[in-house]
Amino acid sequence: MVNQQDFQQQLFEQLRQRYGSKRVLTESMAVLGLRKGAVYKRMNGETALTATELVQLSTKFQVSLDTLTANPRFMAFRHPFMEQRDSFTFLDRFRFYMGSIQEDEKSQFAYLANELPVFY
Repeated sequence: MVNQQDFQQQLFEQLRQRYGSKRVLTESMAVLGLRKGAVYKRMNGETALTATELVQLSTKFQVSLDTLTANPRFMAFRHPFMEQRDSFTFLDRFRFYMGSIQEDEKSQFAYLANELPVFY
């Protein structure tokens, strides 16, 4: 089981890698309605995020909280990038998600859909 402080640090580290430190800080301040110091305390795990704050951050940054706690052998995601308006953004998001699969040479990928994928 992951403890609260480690989980928060993992969450914010993933956000920083994806969006950059400055954007994560400023957008977290806006979404949570907190000052810089209060957000920093949450980013380093000193202050626990509430369930509401976790939902607000995951919605804002389109991150799945279950991927941080799930078994690393399995990966599941909802298609948050499907809301993108252009093909380049869609493919960039798709590439981001597939990057973790590519890193493990023993990984396998199964794609299930109720329609033909765009790359078929």
